[in-house]
Amino acid sequence: MTTALADRYTQGMDLARKAEYDRAHLLLAECVMTDPSSYEYLDGFLLNLARKVRQHGTAAGPDDGLQGAIAQAVDDVDWKEVLRLGIQSLPHNPWHVPTLQALAQACAAQGFEEAELRYLQMAYEAAPSDVQVNRHCGRSLARMKKLDEAINSWQRVGELVPGDEEASRMVATLSIERSRQRGERERPPLQREHADEPPEKPQPSRPQPSTASKASRSSGRDHDTGEIDLSAVSSSQSIPIEVRAAASEPTEIQLTPVQKLEAAIRDYPSNPDYYVELIPMYLELGRDYDAERLLAKGKTATEDHRVRQLWEDIVMLRMSRKIALARQLAAKDNDDEAQGHLAVLCGERDRFETEVFVSRSMREPKNAAIRYQLGLRHRQAGKVREALQCFSEALHDPVQKPLAALEMGRSHEELREFPEALQRYRLSAESATLPEQLEARKQALYLAASLARRIKMQQLARRYLTELVRLDPGYKEAAAWLKELPR
Repeated sequence: MTTALADRYTQGMDLARKAEYDRAHLLLAECVMTDPSSYEYLDGFLLNLARKVRQHGTAAGPDDGLQGAIAQAVDDVDWKEVLRLGIQSLPHNPWHVPTLQALAQACAAQGFEEAELRYLQMAYEAAPSDVQVNRHCGRSLARMKKLDEAINSWQRVGELVPGDEEASRMVATLSIERSRQRGERERPPLQREHADEPPEKPQPSRPQPSTASKASRSSGRDHDTGEIDLSAVSSSQSIPIEVRAAASEPTEIQLTPVQKLEAAIRDYPSNPDYYVELIPMYLELGRDYDAERLLAKGKTATEDHRVRQLWEDIVMLRMSRKIALARQLAAKDNDDEAQGHLAVLCGERDRFETEVFVSRSMREPKNAAIRYQLGLRHRQAGKVREALQCFSEALHDPVQKPLAALEMGRSHEELREFPEALQRYRLSAESATLPEQLEARKQALYLAASLARRIKMQQLARRYLTELVRLDPGYKEAAAWLKELPR
């Protein structure tokens, strides 16, 4: 924030507070045009427009010519022009959803995440029941790893469009990712020997056999399987008279959403929708063990690919957690037995994950995202040539192309095929034109510059670093490397 811009912003906000909205707009619009990444400038700009419209009457739509120019700039991927035209358009109507979404796209492409979210917030305020606005919010929040907010957005899409497959898939996927992140933040204690077993429930200090037996029967829960058996409910003969009298009075039992879905699955085990809705709730409660066991039965009962895929994802999640624990133990003990156990777990994970994505790839042979994921598993297992084949097949999809080319570059570099690696890194950077691909573009430029420095191609390294620093001045060691290179 330069001093001159800060002064203009302060003056503009002072004018806005005095209801001199037109004069305030000129100053605040200048601030946003000069620094479109600033949340503070943008927030003041939008608030001033909103107050002006509310005071002076109903907002009108922007003229067709300006709207057409914005749409053309989006098609041309000219994000600077989108920002310029969009800011010119908003005074007509600060709640014009297509303009706000176009501006959010432009900010995403430039890496201005705070500004992107502010435009999306304005769009959501204007149209909270608009499916496309909620999808846009869900995708942006997921890209930013704001998982709770992203899940909320996708749940709204599911409410607005019952049965929407993308919404249910994203809720499940993001719930699994949230559970994975929580597991990384809250590593299980090293002393637990059986990471795949649920933690034992605390026992009373003085157990009473008769009481424990009654509790088990009255709850109807099988302690070996963890499932509820309604036939196991005890008879009234063992219940005191006064308790029976109280129990005879009709009472309404309030079930939680989880209990309602569990009951629905017991009654209709072949309905896949119940599993898809329940599993994110289990993950939110930290019940990934229960989720895996339920899905293991559900995939047979339903024969639904969504349930099977959820089961596969949960198994992979739990495998990764067991490996994380084994790594901790191996680092602590530093002996052959711990290292051998870790190697066995990694081998099991590699085999399972490869089988999963081979199966998914056979089910959807033209799905580039699955081919990319299979490539990652081959590379993880050390099968670099097989990985390269999968990544090359994913290049035809514009969404997967930057990431697939990036991994091809890494694979070629691992094989010491440096010219091919540089070629793929360049392809990754050049093809990353969508807002959500910005991080892949920066990573490709960074790896290309790193390899160019390594093989003494200093001018090439300078070119990549210059572009990277322009995109993100604080990206890793890019600025320091650029200073070190000879001119």
